Amino acid sequence: MIQNLIFDFGKVLVDYDYEAFFRGYIPDAERCAAVSAVLNTKELQQQLDCEDLPIETIMEELISRNKELESEIRHFFDHYPEIVTGEVEGMNALLTRLKSEGYRLYGLSNWCSKVYLTMAQYDIFRLLDGYIISSEEKILKPEQAIYQRLFCKFSLKPEECVFADDRLENVEGARQAGMLGIVFKDAHQYEQKLRQLKYEQEELSKCMSGELYDCHASIFIERKARATEWCERYNALPYRLRNERRKMLSELFGSVGTNVSVGTGFLCDFGDNIHIGNNVSINHRCLFVDSNRIIIGDNVLIAPGVQINTSTHPVALEERLTKGWTPESGEYFCRTRALPVTIGNCCWIGAGAIILAGVTIGEGAVVAAGAVVTKDVAPRTVVGGIPAKVIKNLL
Repeated sequence: MIQNLIFDFGKVLVDYDYEAFFRGYIPDAERCAAVSAVLNTKELQQQLDCEDLPIETIMEELISRNKELESEIRHFFDHYPEIVTGEVEGMNALLTRLKSEGYRLYGLSNWCSKVYLTMAQYDIFRLLDGYIISSEEKILKPEQAIYQRLFCKFSLKPEECVFADDRLENVEGARQAGMLGIVFKDAHQYEQKLRQLKYEQEELSKCMSGELYDCHASIFIERKARATEWCERYNALPYRLRNERRKMLSELFGSVGTNVSVGTGFLCDFGDNIHIGNNVSINHRCLFVDSNRIIIGDNVLIAPGVQINTSTHPVALEERLTKGWTPESGEYFCRTRALPVTIGNCCWIGAGAIILAGVTIGEGAVVAAGAVVTKDVAPRTVVGGIPAKVIKNLL
C-alpha cells in the first residue's frame, strides 16, 4: 500500500523562471538573449546539479569562455536562489493535508548546493520528513542509483512509494526502480492522480487477497491491454522461431524457468501473475485467466485446450449482482474475486481440462482430459470427470 510520497523540488514544490530572472537585471533584450544562451543550458544545469567541481570553479571556467559576459555571469551565480519565484500554488496546503492523513513526505531533487538557501526561505520544505539532493550524492535523476540512495537512506520499500516530477524521464526512472509515478502538472491534477493510484492499489490488494474487488479499475484494464498486445505478437511468431518465443515469455510472465514452451493460440489475462518452473510444456490453445497467481512447478505437462481460471463470483445472487445497478452508477453490475491456482511438480493436465479458482493440484497428480477440477487434488492421484473425482491412486 502507498505510504510514502516523494517529490521533485523545481516545478513541483517551488516554481522558477530563468527568463524572468535574466530580464529583471538585463534590460537590453539582445544581451539578455546572449546571457540566457550561455547560462540557461542543459549542460550547465547538469554541471551545477551534480557539482563534481565547486560552484566557484564552474563559474570561473564559464567566465573564461565568455569574458564579455563576466558581470552577468557573476550576478547569476551570486543571486542564483532568486530564480525561484515562490511555492507552487496549492502544494503547501495539499502536503499539509496529506501529512495529516499519515503519509510520509520526502524530496528527491536535482539541484546544486545553493538549494539550501531556497529551502530556508520557503515553509513547504519543513513538511518533508527527509530528502536526497543530487549535488550531495553526485548522481542525477534518472540514474537508478539516486533512487536506490533514497530507499536506503530512509528504509523505504519502492512498492510503497509514489514519485512526482515534472519531467517524464525522471518519473520513468522511478518506475524502473519499482515506484509508482506521477508526471506533475499542478496540485489538483496531482491529488486526483494520487487518489486514483491509492484506489487502484487498494483494489489490487483486495484482488490478491481473494476479496471482492473492482475488476474494471484502470490498473487491471491497463494490464489486460498489455497482455492482449503481447498475446497477439507471441501467437503471430512462426513456430520455428522457438528461441524468440522463449525470450518473449520473460517479457510478460512474472517468472519463467528454463526449457519452457508455450504453444500457439495462448491467451492470458495479465501474464505477470503467471509463474512457471523448469521443464514445462504448455500445448496449443491454452487459456490462463491469471487475475490471481497461477503457479506451475517443474516438469509439468499441460495438454492442448487447458483452461486455468483464477476468477470467480459469489454464488448467492444478492452477493453476485450489484443491487440497483445502472450504467451511470459507476459500479460494475457483478462482483468478482480471484483465488490462486497452484500446480505442483511433475503433474500432467490432460487435454481440455478446466481448473477453477483456488485449486491446488498436488505433486505428481494427473488430471484426465475434459475434467473440471473444482477442489484440491491430492498428490499422486488421477482425477477425472465433471466435477473431477479421484479415479485411482498412483504408486
